[in-house]
Amino acid sequence: MPDIYDRLSVLDGLELYGLAVHIGSQLRDLAPLEQGYCRIGALIATLRARGHTVSRVDPGGGLGIGYAPGEIAPSVAAYATMVARVTVDWDVGLTFEPGAGDR
Repeated sequence: MPDIYDRLSVLDGLELYGLAVHIGSQLRDLAPLEQGYCRIGALIATLRARGHTVSRVDPGGGLGIGYAPGEIAPSVAAYATMVARVTVDWDVGLTFEPGAGDR
């Protein structure tokens, strides 16, 4: 992925400054989201080391909700705690797509 930033950053009319992530919708387990966010953190560090500006990240949406009895979904508070912990050193603005939320 860093190579595409290198190639695109020299084109007139483009200003690359952020990343958007979407690993899937309706995730009812925070572990895959955390793993994906950790990979994005590593990509941010790689891009910055190559001289790119990364000032905004959209970590996607799709926090799952339970549709059927017994389906347990993570709370928004648990999600926010995980995001705060994982992104603490990113030094970016975060944009969220919250989805439908709790019923």
